[in-house]
Amino acid sequence: MLYVNKSEGHPPQDELKQVKAVLKRKRRTINYDEAYKEPSTKELLSGLIDHLVDDQRGLCVYCSCRVEGHGHAKPLSKILGEVRDDPVTAHVEHYIPRHPGLWYRGSGSASADILSLDYNNMFAACLGKGSTCDRSRGNRKLHIDPRNWSDVETIFYTSGGEGFSTAGRECSHNETIQHDIDDVLNLNHERLRARRATVQQMLYDMFRGLSDADAVEWCQELLAELRSDVRPPSFAPMLIWMLEDSLDLPHTGMVATEE
Repeated sequence: MLYVNKSEGHPPQDELKQVKAVLKRKRRTINYDEAYKEPSTKELLSGLIDHLVDDQRGLCVYCSCRVEGHGHAKPLSKILGEVRDDPVTAHVEHYIPRHPGLWYRGSGSASADILSLDYNNMFAACLGKGSTCDRSRGNRKLHIDPRNWSDVETIFYTSGGEGFSTAGRECSHNETIQHDIDDVLNLNHERLRARRATVQQMLYDMFRGLSDADAVEWCQELLAELRSDVRPPSFAPMLIWMLEDSLDLPHTGMVATEE
């Protein structure tokens, strides 16, 4: 799970204002669905996904795999060496869904229609290969909120690398959040768990042969790179958690960065 600090984002406010103005002038319902039916407003929203991807440093908000929007994909850093980590196509995900169902009772400025065009309610998410992420969630309620560090900081990962079938699991100290991880978002699908375990193994292999002092220095350097990289590798939040844990540092998460 990616922590997304929306206060540091770069929303396309002018475009969103124009979209709402056009829909109002044409007496259409002001929401995301109507905006995509109208050719002029659809074009205004076409760059939205690129803003979201950039704010999330090219990672899916849920599984933290690499994603890209409509623009040119930025090059992947070589933090983990020459590893194939091709981005997948991202789409706009709404934290409060566009059609949430009876569980959501928001009205007025908090209605699902209004929130559907609110940048703070939007994330970039992958297409959920293997029924994960948004494909698994559908319109179900989420209790974990990627915008709240107090939620995201409850997450930790089982370790061990490729040789352990239990390695690479995403876990939470909060039972309700664990339900979101396992059931709503299906983030411990075997495909994702195995990929995380492989990335863990790559990290372990880079440690091999280092003295204790060299290992500490290397961890500090790698942690600094991951925190500052505008296009880090898939599962960078897990790598940061592992490095902070090994250095006995407080967990700080991963937030949007200035480019």
